[in-house]
Amino acid sequence: MGTIAITGSASGMGAATSARLRADGHTVIGVDLRDADVEADLATSEGRRAAIDGVLTACGGVLDGLVPFAGLGPLPDRPGPIVVSVNYFGSIALLEGLRPALAAAPDGAAAVAISSNSTTCQPGVPRAVVEACLAGDE
Repeated sequence: MGTIAITGSASGMGAATSARLRADGHTVIGVDLRDADVEADLATSEGRRAAIDGVLTACGGVLDGLVPFAGLGPLPDRPGPIVVSVNYFGSIALLEGLRPALAAAPDGAAAVAISSNSTTCQPGVPRAVVEACLAGDE
C-alpha cells in the first residue's frame, strides 16, 4: 500500500477519504489547520511551505499520492481573497512542492485535483481574479 497526502483531512470529504484509504491499508499524511499529522495554514505562503516541508519529512521524500482537498466556500463574512488563497494557490503550491516526492515513487504516483467553483464564481469576484490566478499573482 502507498503513502498518500491529503489536505483538508480533518473534516468533510478529506476526512472521509483519509478514513477510507487508511481502512484500505494506505498510510495517510493528513494536512489541516488542526487535528492533522501536519498542521499548516494553506491560506499563507508560509503555511503552504510548512505543509510541504511537513509532508516531505513524514513521507521521507517519497509519496505515492496527493489529494489537495482543502477548500473554503464563500460566506458573507469570509473575505474572497482567503478563499482564493486556500482553494487555488494552496492546491497549486502543494502540487508543485510535492512533485519531486511523487516522481520518486517507485511504482508511479497519482495526484487527484479537486476543484470548486467557489474560488472564481462567488458573487462579486471580477474576471481579474481569474486572470491573477492564471498568472500566479496572489
